[in-house]
Amino acid sequence: MDRTRGSTDLHSTRVRCLMIGPIGNSLAPSGSSALKAYENYLTTLEKVVDPVCRKYGIEPVRADQIAHSGAITDELLEHLVRDEIAIADLSGGDPSVIYGLALRHLAGRPTIQIGEHGRVPFDLPSIRTLKFKRTEAGLVDVRKDLERVVAGGLTDSFSGALPPGILRKLLPSGGGGAVPPAPYDDGLAEPRILDQISKLDDQLRSLLVDMDAVTTLIETIGKAADTADEVERRIARSGDPVGAKAAALGSFGRAVSSPVVELEAAAERFAESVAGIDLRVRTVVSLADAVPKDKRAPEVRRFGEELNGMAVRMRKGSAKVEEFGSAADHRFGAGGKKLRGPGRSVSAAVHQLTAAMAYGRAWEQMAFGDEGDHP
Repeated sequence: MDRTRGSTDLHSTRVRCLMIGPIGNSLAPSGSSALKAYENYLTTLEKVVDPVCRKYGIEPVRADQIAHSGAITDELLEHLVRDEIAIADLSGGDPSVIYGLALRHLAGRPTIQIGEHGRVPFDLPSIRTLKFKRTEAGLVDVRKDLERVVAGGLTDSFSGALPPGILRKLLPSGGGGAVPPAPYDDGLAEPRILDQISKLDDQLRSLLVDMDAVTTLIETIGKAADTADEVERRIARSGDPVGAKAAALGSFGRAVSSPVVELEAAAERFAESVAGIDLRVRTVVSLADAVPKDKRAPEVRRFGEELNGMAVRMRKGSAKVEEFGSAADHRFGAGGKKLRGPGRSVSAAVHQLTAAMAYGRAWEQMAFGDEGDHP
């Protein structure tokens, strides 16, 4: 029985939860990355996933006990496409985990993503991921987060891995496809669309604040670089080029020490905000696809115009971030060991910002139903 429709009677039907994660190798040498991955996997299972499954009467199924060493067997494939729930630990971007996640996406099966903070590949599909720190407190926190998600899914129904509208566009129609077309539900879709749009309005306003913060920090670092250049030129005129370079580097390092830390944090906030917005945007598009064009509320068109404006701003912002990144690579690279750490932080921030702003291109191209009918 497919429990994705939701019920609070947890014990009347067996609900299976497949746990897929970077299983490593229990026989690997001491201190090796493979052994550490195995130990981390067991810790996540024992302290996070298993307690949640026991609490709600769910049968946990461990992928590593079905197929060892990352092998993809017929039995594991069946669990990947049939089990009512799956929890995917994305820590480290293990290829077997990503493969399993892709199968869940294409099958449209409910999947909960978790991942260790700083070790989740950003380029994965923009679905909410429960991030955690691998500490006692961090594991307790993510277990509580997971409990809330599972409880909500069992009560109100789990959503599929991707909105149905996306899957309908990806999978061939006819022939008993995995995702049937969603019929127009006689007006019931419109309230859901308007609810999602209302939430998106708040998210877009928050995203603008994040973008302004990033812009301010980039300008601050750029001005610090200009000031350092002026310091170097002024001292060099006195005939001391070595001292001029050292003074400039010192001045630059002191000026950017705080903004660099703030930029890295702001970039992460921005990236997470964009990921959350992207999922909701795709949900709105999917719901709008189920409503005839002449029956859509004016708010849908208005939302499309606002989203397009944000997308254009992100596209232009991406060009500025890339320009800043090139200049920063040169400036921090010239600083040697003293600026190596801040340089890595700036590079990571630029990568996150560039990847996040790339979502804007997809938002510009999205359509509500008709070919070429951009929102």
